[in-house]
Amino acid sequence: MSDPSGDTVIRRPARVPSDPHGSRDPYDSRDPYDDAEGEQAEDARHETSYDVYSRSTESPRRRRGRSGRRPPRRKLRFWRWFRAIPITLMLVLGLVSAAISLAPASVLRTFLYPVSHADAIQTSAERHGVDPYLVCAVIKCESNWNDSASSTAGAKGLMQLMPETAAEVADLGLVDSTVYDPADLGDADTNIEYGCAYLAYLQRNCDTTDEVIAAYNAGIGKVSSWKAEGGDFSSAIDYAETSAYLTRVNDARSQYQRLYPDGIDK
Repeated sequence: MSDPSGDTVIRRPARVPSDPHGSRDPYDSRDPYDDAEGEQAEDARHETSYDVYSRSTESPRRRRGRSGRRPPRRKLRFWRWFRAIPITLMLVLGLVSAAISLAPASVLRTFLYPVSHADAIQTSAERHGVDPYLVCAVIKCESNWNDSASSTAGAKGLMQLMPETAAEVADLGLVDSTVYDPADLGDADTNIEYGCAYLAYLQRNCDTTDEVIAAYNAGIGKVSSWKAEGGDFSSAIDYAETSAYLTRVNDARSQYQRLYPDGIDK
């Protein structure tokens, strides 16, 4: 074609969009792999009929798993088992409780609710006006009948007494310190004597056995504050440890009463 001046001019044909089959402008020198569009076009050209068939027949559940709309089956199985753990524990505890209730008294007395130093407990309990079954329950829950037990806080012996508490009991004249040295709480008889005397002191300053038990664990000051709230005393206890301790001691006391109906020394 010629322009008005007579010179021949070669015009490039107008570019047209690529068709669906991937044809390209013959005058476009760009490499189709240099940009994202070229990569997508190349992928589309190489997609086989098998790929299309596989995608169209893929299970909807599998596609949902890939997109994250539904958790993988393995995680679902894990959470099902995790939720079953508390139920399993409850069943196990129920079976243990049933086994304990059905076990012979002799077995329970030997392995779960033994009594050591029965004469010392009976003597000190009578001297101070304390229930010997309560003394046994406190020993069971405090040291599990271990004469040499000690806590990180410094409590010692069968009834886990603090040396300061024993010294105060001696200063009040509740125990004859010339016979029972408050510094010798590792001795079973001494420990029991101071423990019974302290329980008797708490009884004189509390209204109920539950208050005595709670005060033995948390102190008489806290018990006074819980009593001041009114209502049910056990519900007013805001120390989880003391609440659990109260339940354990009461349960142990009931077991000792049931297993030793004629007295702990029989």
